[in-house]
Amino acid sequence: MTKRKQTSGRQVLAVLALALPIYLMMVLGPLAWMAEIAGQPVFDLRPMGYSTAEAAALLAALGEAGQAIYLWRQIPLDLIYPTLMALLFWRLAGWISAGAYARGRESRGLLQVTRFARACALCAGAADYAENLLVVTLLIEVAPLEQLVPWASAATITKSVLTTVTVLLLALAGGLVLLRKREVVTGK
Repeated sequence: MTKRKQTSGRQVLAVLALALPIYLMMVLGPLAWMAEIAGQPVFDLRPMGYSTAEAAALLAALGEAGQAIYLWRQIPLDLIYPTLMALLFWRLAGWISAGAYARGRESRGLLQVTRFARACALCAGAADYAENLLVVTLLIEVAPLEQLVPWASAATITKSVLTTVTVLLLALAGGLVLLRKREVVTGK
């Protein structure tokens, strides 16, 4: 029988130490600058998606300067962040499930929740990359907006939904571990 390799809290913190600065650079840098230029949220910050008219208005409001920031400042950072985000969620799910195993209180439900959270995290990262690619196509005008915006908007919505589901699943799994820990401590 092989020993199961477990994720440690240090591994989670190490990935967080990589992901958090990138996230802050995006939010406090290009995303904030573009929102100030355009007077409205950019594509990445519209979890409910956007219409062709809204995309056209954003691109016009950004102008050449804002679009250059999007293409040359935001997108490069957003090529690093989805992998770090997915890895952070992956490690966090592993750490949560390792905590349950370490206490000898294995739970099939907990294992299923953390596995599903990991799958959602990977899919959220993939959707983020799809969104980035499609935003680039919008910025460099590869095709008419009417053809590209529905796909870009769908990628943004998918990324947002999957990220939210991942966070909720990890919170649920963490809560289950805490409840089990309390049961062990109180004897109930």
